[in-house]
Amino acid sequence: MIAQDSLNSAKHRQFIGQGRLGLFLLIGTLPAAVAGLLLLDLIDNQLRSIELICFTTLFFGLLLGWADWRPKRNRQIDTLDWKDALLIGLAQAISLIPGTSRSGATITAGLLLGLNREAASRFSFLLAIPITALAASAKLLDVAMSDISLNWLSFAIGAITAFITALTAIHLFLKWLNYFGMWPYVIYRVFLAAVIYFLLIK
Repeated sequence: MIAQDSLNSAKHRQFIGQGRLGLFLLIGTLPAAVAGLLLLDLIDNQLRSIELICFTTLFFGLLLGWADWRPKRNRQIDTLDWKDALLIGLAQAISLIPGTSRSGATITAGLLLGLNREAASRFSFLLAIPITALAASAKLLDVAMSDISLNWLSFAIGAITAFITALTAIHLFLKWLNYFGMWPYVIYRVFLAAVIYFLLIK
């Protein structure tokens, strides 16, 4: 639906409805795509210390808790503009740093921009689709250019199964979110950071 409306909007040079959302998903994907191309080697080689992972796990967990606690978060997903999409996209780029959750970072950005929980979470999950597709395409290209043999039927079945599972998980998560908010996840991040510190650093 989003893809169809995006094509129709582009054809008529006017972005409305789901086509507008599709445009914002494209804008939100660009920062992480560019950062991944330019900085992936740096991230893999220089930013994987256990101390940094412990810090980012704790810091971004607490930041999510603060963003969820703040009042005046009543914007719906249809109130997004291109600047919101770009800022959430920058948060997705930051999540390339080890220890930073992609969904946690983008949901935090959405909440800080005034989106309600469901809107922030829904846009975050939709934003995962293009960046995940890009990453998977890059891996497939590497495999295709190598001597590794791949069972394409098994791969297709696995991809479809993963997609259906992801949609189901998103649906259940949004229901769960209405009851419990972000705090169980925040507590989990703080606990995980404590485990990393006391078992692997101290």
